[in-house]
Amino acid sequence: MPRILVIHASFGQGHKQAALAISSHLNAPCHDLLDFTFSFIKKIQAASYLWVTNNLPWLWKFFFNISQYKIIIAAIGFLNLLTYFPLVGYLKKTKPQIIITTHFFPPQLIGIIKKSLGITLISVVTDIKPHRLWANKNVDKFITATDQTKKWLIDLGIKNQKIISGYVAIREGFLNQEPRHDLYKKFNLDPAKQTILFVSSASGNFEFLEKTLAALNHKFNLLVIYGKNNKLKEYIEQAKFENIKCFSFYQQIWELITLSFLIVTKPGGLTVFEGGYKKKLFVFTHFIPGQEEDNMTFLKNKKIAETAFNWQNLLAAINRFSNQVKNKKINYPLEFKDIRKPLSKIIDHYVENC
Repeated sequence: MPRILVIHASFGQGHKQAALAISSHLNAPCHDLLDFTFSFIKKIQAASYLWVTNNLPWLWKFFFNISQYKIIIAAIGFLNLLTYFPLVGYLKKTKPQIIITTHFFPPQLIGIIKKSLGITLISVVTDIKPHRLWANKNVDKFITATDQTKKWLIDLGIKNQKIISGYVAIREGFLNQEPRHDLYKKFNLDPAKQTILFVSSASGNFEFLEKTLAALNHKFNLLVIYGKNNKLKEYIEQAKFENIKCFSFYQQIWELITLSFLIVTKPGGLTVFEGGYKKKLFVFTHFIPGQEEDNMTFLKNKKIAETAFNWQNLLAAINRFSNQVKNKKINYPLEFKDIRKPLSKIIDHYVENC
């Protein structure tokens, strides 16, 4: 078995969860890029990302847009080298043969010593539309979720033969097809009703959910992940709705997604890929400009997502999708496949040719 290392960067959960899924499958060590710097820098960077995306989304969009320019990419690479240089020393010491990344920053650093150490570098693209930071020429193989993602990478200068498409890194629980009727019993839900899953942001931001739940309670089963929004939790408990289950966090999220025909959330890569793997519909109520906006636009164009920024529009979108599902008018246009088999084949190929 070759020496394999998985690296992510904890700017959001999608990159991390994809890396952990791959690490578990390959029984390989998994590291956060932010662990290769001073702890106070790690805290500042992680907190800054969350604060800016939650409070100054226009500023994040500005950063996202200027990161498309080559001079900015070079500057980011230089700053990353200063910030995360200990990663280079770690790689020299451990000498991994294959590195798999789920974020666009690590390839910038790995490229410095990739050739001298004989490293094979695999990039699992965890955005639907890649920006220029993903298109790193040091990467030997890219794995993307869609054919369109592959085309975008080619437009950014990556060779066609370097890319395989149609695969996503999902948590192992999604591969287990637990019978829906058992899940209905587990959560004490009405199997005659359609089920909707509401997933808030980590901070629990869901400004108009209270009115929405009251209007939907008698028609649907409702599953709510409220995050840190204890005010919403108290409202649900006091309202004593008949067909609702709420959670601050739920580890086996695949159970809730399996039960639901629709997910109301924001268009993060993790949610989009895991929901798409289960062929679910989406209504997006908020988003981070940049990568999440691109995810949202892609799914809207595929007619499997809508946006709603007030409770009236949210109700309307839910009812439209509900009627389409009942009338069997949804022809799901995407097929996300599990990454495990193709990834193992890629690894075997590089081992045989070493």
